[in-house]
Amino acid sequence: AQLVSQVGGQVVALHPALIAGGFFEAREMLVRIDPADYELAVARVQAELAQAQAVIIATDARIVDAQARMDDAQSEFQHLTQLGATGAASKREVRRADLAYQTTQAQHDEAHALRKSTAAGRDAAQVALRQARLNLQRTELTFPFNGCITQEDVNVGQYVGAGQGVASAYGTDVM
Repeated sequence: AQLVSQVGGQVVALHPALIAGGFFEAREMLVRIDPADYELAVARVQAELAQAQAVIIATDARIVDAQARMDDAQSEFQHLTQLGATGAASKREVRRADLAYQTTQAQHDEAHALRKSTAAGRDAAQVALRQARLNLQRTELTFPFNGCITQEDVNVGQYVGAGQGVASAYGTDVM
């Protein structure tokens, strides 16, 4: 079996058994790629996620406020419409109340759209966080079985790319 890196970076550590004839245990870290960039990626995406959550909370409060203002404006418009039918309110007052209602309705709709957009951004950040954490885990190269190294093709300080083989081994597990 070949040990292949799934992420790129500089090799910062090798297991002492990573020599031809060296024995290792299953899931034992054999090669470590510098995790710094991958740790920063996790932190960056966590910050994006926290920012999206904060915007959602603020937007939820904005929606509640807009709903209350819209309800008040609608009540005022309905009241003035009734008064206007009897001549107790001018057409101008009714139009002004209608405009106020439409404005609060637009603000309410805008807040809902912002929340929906931000929720989509939050969902994308959650996926990006899972990917960033997976990439960080992939900085430690292991075999899923006990085995013996047949060939190693990597040194500390060397840059390896994603998909690059760094060692070969065979399993020593007894079936």
